[in-house]
Amino acid sequence: MAAAYLWFRYLGPGTSHVTGGFVDHHMRLSLSPFLDVLHWFAGRYLVRTVAYGLYNFCHIDKGWLAILVLLDLVLLIVVARVVRTVARDLSRDAAYLTRVGLVMFPVSLLPILLGGEGVAGRHLILPMLAIIIVVAIRFPRLGMAARQTWATLLLVILLPVAQGTAWLQMVSCRITGSLFSTLTEGHSKLKISKDVVVDSRSFADAIPYTWVNNPNNILNTYYGAKPSKTGESDHGAGNHQ
Repeated sequence: MAAAYLWFRYLGPGTSHVTGGFVDHHMRLSLSPFLDVLHWFAGRYLVRTVAYGLYNFCHIDKGWLAILVLLDLVLLIVVARVVRTVARDLSRDAAYLTRVGLVMFPVSLLPILLGGEGVAGRHLILPMLAIIIVVAIRFPRLGMAARQTWATLLLVILLPVAQGTAWLQMVSCRITGSLFSTLTEGHSKLKISKDVVVDSRSFADAIPYTWVNNPNNILNTYYGAKPSKTGESDHGAGNHQ
């Protein structure tokens, strides 16, 4: 599967370029993806994602927040009870899973590094699965109390991050939806207008969307998520008006 994907992207039809359509993905070496991967795994993108996720988790609507907290508590109880069984299964297949993880990580990361473009968080799903596999097989080597403690601690930290990130994505979609609704309501005027200007600065001044003032980010991102399609990478380079 990996070989077929590499052929499609770098040698087959995936290398073609159509103006205004499919973006070319010719293989080329660049420092940019290497630095992005480093930032996502152990740098500022990781810190930003965790910080913004926790921050937006605390700003979820109170009703939804209460439901999420209740479901999280139930999940923690379930995980604490199944850790023992999972640990036995992982211990039995530890050698095989280690090989799978160690091979899967470089194979899934190679197309990203050879792409020569910026790396978004979604591009690292498969490499992250490889890391999870390798880390998970270490669980059986811990005592039962330690396994339950680490599993609970990881969930307590990561669940709010994931749910806060999901919430900011939804709010980002609401921003785009409000713009679309406004344009739809005024469609009759738009039809007879020669030019239409969307003042993104007015959005940026009225909506808190970042902790860091960046002149190149005028609501390009809402706490890291895109409220509209700008054609830039997920870390929000560029100015779109």
